[in-house]
Amino acid sequence: MRDDSPLEPPEAGLRELRRVARGPVVVFTFELAALPAWQREHLAEALAIEEPRFPSIAAVREALGGRTRVERIPTPGDCMDGFFEAFWRRPEALLDPLVRASQSLWTLVGRGVEERIVDRLRAALQSGEWDREHGHLRTEEGFDGSLRLVISEPARSERLQGTSSSLPVLRRASSSSWARRASSSGWRPPIRTDSDPAAISPNSFSARAASSSCVRA
Repeated sequence: MRDDSPLEPPEAGLRELRRVARGPVVVFTFELAALPAWQREHLAEALAIEEPRFPSIAAVREALGGRTRVERIPTPGDCMDGFFEAFWRRPEALLDPLVRASQSLWTLVGRGVEERIVDRLRAALQSGEWDREHGHLRTEEGFDGSLRLVISEPARSERLQGTSSSLPVLRRASSSSWARRASSSGWRPPIRTDSDPAAISPNSFSARAASSSCVRA
């Protein structure tokens, strides 16, 4: 969850989520300090701009309240999503302008910053420096990096409060109650006899049933 509004900090939105939700609130976010070492190194200028947009995991937990837990989500080596950590073992992908065009990170930095980052990464790959320091990542199946799932369950008191309803309780009157009310008003049901079908009230259900070919009078 992101909130780029200059007026409301992300924590305000998280508190509102917890206030209105009766069940669990789940936030999928990033802990950028846990990115691969080579990304923290090569993307340092961009991450300095990106980081303020993400509250710390501790801040997310505090804002949500309730009973909160954090789960780490590994990123697979062949992750099809285009966020930059998805290429933790495929650094060459970040040299592709089409790949970078799908990542919001680059829209936050100036053109000069992006070019410096790309040139620095390209030089490290061409010289073999990247593989000497991080080449072991290419054979790994997954990376336990920055992805976090923050799950907040409502506190017990909130759950109990959520089960109550402010709507009025509707109760069905018993048949004897209806009979007493009808009797006191002077109303009497129409009397139907086999010899006098016309005695049936034309607006009653019995009259409609009697006129149906499916019902024998």
